[in-house]
Amino acid sequence: MNAAALPASLLLCIYTCEADRLYLEQLKSSRLYARAAAAERIRILEVYAEPELACPTLQDGRLILSCPEAYGSLSIKTHAMLDYCHAHFDFNYLLKLDCTLVDYASRPSNRSSEQLNRVFNLDAVERLIFDPAFYDSEYIGLHWQHASRDGIAQWAKVKGLPALDLDQIFGERDEISYYAGKFYALGRCFCRFIARHGATMAQEHQHALHGSEDLMIGRLYERYCQHDQS
Repeated sequence: MNAAALPASLLLCIYTCEADRLYLEQLKSSRLYARAAAAERIRILEVYAEPELACPTLQDGRLILSCPEAYGSLSIKTHAMLDYCHAHFDFNYLLKLDCTLVDYASRPSNRSSEQLNRVFNLDAVERLIFDPAFYDSEYIGLHWQHASRDGIAQWAKVKGLPALDLDQIFGERDEISYYAGKFYALGRCFCRFIARHGATMAQEHQHALHGSEDLMIGRLYERYCQHDQS
């Protein structure tokens, strides 16, 4: 593989928290992490959140955002991360990776999804990150165009979450686009769009969709494409 063909600057943002420390340690002992750490074109950040902070802090590769560290606030954390990274780092692509990916296939709720298990593992993600052909769009991730309301409701049930207020966000639409958030890549132009226009949607998802950040990114990409063509 010709490493010189990779984008000039990649920012690998590893989503983690203190509760996921063991997952992070597993990830940092992987071949993927070793290759990324050794690559001149890749900068690695561990991304945390702390609601008591007055402003974000960056120290020794740890970006700590001033927002809640909770599953139901991931949309807020994601917007805060992209806003900070766009303002403070020069990159061609931002790669968002959940540290819990190391344990994805072994979780009972995920074992039935062979398609996701083929993608959401460290070997597959490593191949993608170091493949120049991967970087061909402003948003690169898994997208199902027609997810049913029942399927999304089942997701909330598996996660132990209250019922979703889908009507507030989607009206009477029967089919809803679904996006997967364990790993995706965002181009700099799209990151700028999210930083400037995503704050309100991040709050909507916190209040109505349990902080679904992956769905937020997908919805914002639809708006970005419409904005780019207008």
